Amino acid sequence: GEIAFAFFLLGAPASLTIGILADRCNRRDLLSATVLFGSLATMGSSLAQDFNALFWTRTLAGVAVGGVLPLTFSLLGDLYPPTKRTAVSGWIGVGMGIGIGTGQNLAGMLGPPFGWRVPFFVAACPAIVVGILIFLFTEEPKRGSMDHDPRDDALTDDTD
Repeated sequence: GEIAFAFFLLGAPASLTIGILADRCNRRDLLSATVLFGSLATMGSSLAQDFNALFWTRTLAGVAVGGVLPLTFSLLGDLYPPTKRTAVSGWIGVGMGIGIGTGQNLAGMLGPPFGWRVPFFVAACPAIVVGILIFLFTEEPKRGSMDHDPRDDALTDDTD
């Protein structure tokens, strides 16, 4: 219980802090750094030799988990028009659920035969790749580029 408590105890303020930074910084770089930070903390969990090390690596991973959500929704607003944001937000929720379920299944399948450290290592590897790919192959979208809602045109149409 202590590890889960610390994970969320630091994750919540991290969410607020990174959310504020998302309004001021390059979100692509911040997202890449947040994903890499969390991935490296998760990788560190696979190397933990005692409870204290596991406690702190999982706590640091909570910072990344808390920080990714406000970044995702900030980027969502500039990648999709208002008419699509609700559906995309729903798909983000589905993806989060799949990720949580996959992690739980991974731990359940790999932990007993290979030890509790292996699931952390296996989960960290693809996330490290994703963090690098975000940095190398995505661009920061222009802020406000999708704020125009075509439905507003119908309300202000002065063609009479």
